[in-house]
Amino acid sequence: MLTLNHLAILSSAVAAIMLGYVWFNVAFGKYLALLEGREYATKPAPKVMMKSMAIGFLAAWVSSYAFAMLVELIRERGGSLGQAIMWAWAGFYLPVQLHRMARELKDSKITTVYLAFDALWLTGTGLLLWNWR
Repeated sequence: MLTLNHLAILSSAVAAIMLGYVWFNVAFGKYLALLEGREYATKPAPKVMMKSMAIGFLAAWVSSYAFAMLVELIRERGGSLGQAIMWAWAGFYLPVQLHRMARELKDSKITTVYLAFDALWLTGTGLLLWNWR
């Protein structure tokens, strides 16, 4: 029977939103805007932003929950946190981002920024879920 720490899952979802803000606005916001050919200073209306944040939080919570299950399954079978991170990133995040790059004809530099975020998020979330029991 899997035992999940729901407070750790919720915390990792909140952390994902905060990390995403820093990553996609502070660290790489101007760079991504340049690559995507848009203005960096353009901000959506508050109603649009709130809807986007709500959807983002829901997605972060679902991802955190699913990753928590994977971490516990791998731990239960004697595996390591590194294996959980590697399999989640290589099996789920990498193919989705590569497909998105091909489908939307995105610059590989944009995809690299997103993949690096995914790897960082998985590592942070994995550490939180692995150690907070």
